[in-house]
Amino acid sequence: MLLFVCIMMMNLTNNFNNSFTNNVVKQKHNNKLKKQQSEYESAIEATSAAYEKKIEQLKSRLEDSRQKVANERKKWQETLNVLDAELATTKDQVYNEKVKRRNAVQQQIDETKRIESDLRNYTECLEEKNVDLCRELKDAIIAKHAAARSSRRDKHLAKSRLDKWHKEKHLRRIAEDYAAEQEKRANKMALIIKDYESVINQSEESKQLLKKEWCGQDGRRGGGRRWPIWVVQLICKMLVNGTSPSAIPSNIQTMYETLYKETPEEVPSVNFVRGCRIVVEIVGETVAAMKLASAESWKQLWTDATTRRQIPFTALVIGLLGDSDSIDPVVVSSCIFMDDECADTQAEGIVNKLESLKKRLTRLREVLDEKYLDCTAAVPSPDGININKLADTGVFMTDTCNTAQKLRRTLVNMVNESYDLDCMNHLRNVWFGNMEKSLARYLNNLLRQSLDEIDPKLRVTASISAIIRAVDKAFSLSANYPKGYGELFLEWIRENHPGALLFHVERAAGSRQDLCTEGSIAIFMN
Repeated sequence: MLLFVCIMMMNLTNNFNNSFTNNVVKQKHNNKLKKQQSEYESAIEATSAAYEKKIEQLKSRLEDSRQKVANERKKWQETLNVLDAELATTKDQVYNEKVKRRNAVQQQIDETKRIESDLRNYTECLEEKNVDLCRELKDAIIAKHAAARSSRRDKHLAKSRLDKWHKEKHLRRIAEDYAAEQEKRANKMALIIKDYESVINQSEESKQLLKKEWCGQDGRRGGGRRWPIWVVQLICKMLVNGTSPSAIPSNIQTMYETLYKETPEEVPSVNFVRGCRIVVEIVGETVAAMKLASAESWKQLWTDATTRRQIPFTALVIGLLGDSDSIDPVVVSSCIFMDDECADTQAEGIVNKLESLKKRLTRLREVLDEKYLDCTAAVPSPDGININKLADTGVFMTDTCNTAQKLRRTLVNMVNESYDLDCMNHLRNVWFGNMEKSLARYLNNLLRQSLDEIDPKLRVTASISAIIRAVDKAFSLSANYPKGYGELFLEWIRENHPGALLFHVERAAGSRQDLCTEGSIAIFMN
């Protein structure tokens, strides 16, 4: 209870304090408002006095302005009256002028209508004339085109007739020239025929009979038959000129029929013609032997060996110093067969070949001594063929392979003070060979992983020379390799690519220095 009383007392105290405070604040605010109101009223009174003074001034000014406006109005009214009088006078003048102008315009309109009617009539006349002129112009154009066509046709006809006349004139001149030329040819042909008749008459007397002769003694029949010497000489000349042995018999028959107008009784057989190749070889070796024996010294001996179908043979060329200080090559033989490919065997074969040349000269001297006395002096002595003629500045030349170098050393040991050199044509192949080896090493390193994955039995390689050898074994048309397919490849080419240019696959047997340079071209082109 006491607590409640205390609380009530505290609330009453707070309310009293708050009301007292509010009364004090209101008293102060009212005093302030009264002060401001008095100040505002005094300001209004001052403003009203100033405003009334200003209004009086504006009223006086307005009165002055009204007086001025009234004066100006009077002045403008007088001016307006003057203008009204002048306007009435002007209206009468304008009306009179309008009447006058209206009459003039009406007269002009009537005149224009008359002129327009005249122009319309004139235009209709012109249109009729224009229609007539268009019709006449069209007819004139048609006539002009017809005349132009006729003129072109006449010109073309005249030109064609002129060209035809010129052509006929030219042909006439050609015919006259041709007739004159034919007459000259006829005269010349008559002379030639006359000469031929005389030649035929003479040839009839000395006619060569194409048939075998009996080789009996004292003109008696017996023994065997053989072809005359002139037939053998003719066959040898054809062989030297490059004629195929199988074509020579028919060539001889054609030649005989052409010259004598009759068919020969018999012609040489192909086997006999092929046998005459030995005669050509003997004659060639004899001429080479005479040339070598007549020379005071030999300047160069060049040799090279190869194989065909596992058979080795060697070529031999001896160079003589000509009159113009140039080497004169003498081909001793292009095919000296050897027992094997050893250097000693090749050296022995070269010496034996030179000895066989001596036998050719000996046999020639015997035949000349037997049939033609005192003619052996024209044949040099067989002793003139001696390999020692290469002594003192003589040169032995071969390629750079090991066998050839040993052959050079063997021949140099036979001849005193001689020299040996590498063949210039083979030296460039040494550079190509080293380049091919370097390329093979590079490709092997580049393709090592792929090459290791391939079975070695397949012989897959990056070496160009090995690839060329494989191509030679498989596709060579000469079928040097028993397991090759050269003949089947040729048949396939003829069946699937008739007329195609097929390059010869280079022979790759042995250790050839020019294998890459010669064999790669055919592989690339084919």
